[in-house]
Amino acid sequence: MSFLTPFHETYDKFSSFWHISVNDKVVYHGRISNYRFNHIHNNDVITFSTKKMINKNDTSLMVNVPFSAVKLYQNKKLTYTYHEKKKFVPMAVLEIPLSKSNEMQDLKIVVEPSINDPFTNIADFRLIKSGTLNETIIKDSPQTLLLASFLILLGIILIALASSLIRTLYQVFAIGLYSLLGGIWILCCTKIIQVFLTNHFINTYAEFYSLYLSGIAFSLLQYSFIRDNKYCKKIYPMLIFMSCFSVFIIVFSYLNFFSIQAPLVIFQLFEAITNVVFIIALYLDSNWKTSKRIVALAFIVHFAFGILDVLRYNIERYLIANETHIGSTYTQYGLLVLIILMVYAFAIRNEEIIRVQIKETTWQEIAYTDSLTKLRNRTYFNEKISEIIHETNKYTIIYFDLNGLKFVNDNFSHVAGDMFILEFATFLKSHFNDANMIARMGGDEFIIVYNHCNQEKINSLFENFEEAEYKASHHKDYPLTSSYGIAYSFECNNDFSQVISLADHRMYYMKNKYYETHENERRN
Repeated sequence: MSFLTPFHETYDKFSSFWHISVNDKVVYHGRISNYRFNHIHNNDVITFSTKKMINKNDTSLMVNVPFSAVKLYQNKKLTYTYHEKKKFVPMAVLEIPLSKSNEMQDLKIVVEPSINDPFTNIADFRLIKSGTLNETIIKDSPQTLLLASFLILLGIILIALASSLIRTLYQVFAIGLYSLLGGIWILCCTKIIQVFLTNHFINTYAEFYSLYLSGIAFSLLQYSFIRDNKYCKKIYPMLIFMSCFSVFIIVFSYLNFFSIQAPLVIFQLFEAITNVVFIIALYLDSNWKTSKRIVALAFIVHFAFGILDVLRYNIERYLIANETHIGSTYTQYGLLVLIILMVYAFAIRNEEIIRVQIKETTWQEIAYTDSLTKLRNRTYFNEKISEIIHETNKYTIIYFDLNGLKFVNDNFSHVAGDMFILEFATFLKSHFNDANMIARMGGDEFIIVYNHCNQEKINSLFENFEEAEYKASHHKDYPLTSSYGIAYSFECNNDFSQVISLADHRMYYMKNKYYETHENERRN
């Protein structure tokens, strides 16, 4: 970029000794950036004139006059025009070519605002090498280009993930949308966008519409983090109003009811108030987890940079002119911190949710599982059986009672009795592995549920059942046997209480038959 050096050397000389006229009335002599315009009407004509020698080839003037038509006269000859004065003129940093001359030239730049109060001051006109405007823009703020590109890319990735792979993660979508709009706004407000897109109308509308649309994304982002907050109902109307106000601005500015920049101050005020209320709502939440602390910190940092940006904007507008021609903003850094912390908070929040779910699942498993056999217990059966019988009106209940448990406890110890129960439970799991539920109801009672009434299939399971029980037994001193009762839903008109009662009755009938030949095992 060494070819820019000679132009920077003459920059101060070229920016001085200008005459500024408003409607043919001279109002100032001196450096352009030092003058403040009190109030500009859209029918005013502002003239900047001077005498300069342009003794280099390929020299251009870098000019940034917002929302205004611009004309250049060299020695009273019109040599450049940027838009005829219309209802709306887009913003742009202009590269105005200058003709070389070894003599002093009369330079006159005529500015015709298209809206009221488009600016209060103008940055000094700047000499650059012709054809280097884009390079100059990038050179003036390379970090902004990198930051905006990062935010846009991150936003696209997050939106794509939320839209296709993980549809339920609306927080990811809100973060991605805010990041995308923020990146676009940064590119536009710093005028870097015109390096890539030469349509200044699109660039101007993109700058303001991305900002106004960010109000909707901002509300979505806030909602996604406080929807489970008991104080959130107080902020919902404000979030809805913020979103509606953003839509209102976009629609009515597009229909030319007011200029696109007119509601900017009000919009920023509403967004600041919403931000403060949101942070307060987070602090009032009694469930103050790590993720919400990070969210609060993110919005506080974002808000702080926003306040700095408001101060910077007003200082540049009313006190010290921005001489770089390239818009600057502190909000970009606050936005970067916000997005990074939001992604981090989302990850932490998901970790917290997963940890709670694992804890709940663990306790639920403990509550629903028999500690000895690891089968489902009576509590699980009572809570879940309704789900099975509501899925179908055809189901089968099989009630089991382990034979000889008292005999084993009395003659071989209760430890042996527990092993006896465990052996039977293992046998049930292996023999009825396609059952919809196997549960230990307590003691030596077990129940099996099928969500069908396929008698042929049930009968095939019980063919050689006693032989299979015997083979499953590891202690031949007290062989593994059981009594059971089978009942089908169609036998009791789908009345569950009658079905289970019938299965229980048939089991006890078989149990009594067993005791007729094993009197020594009968319970007292």
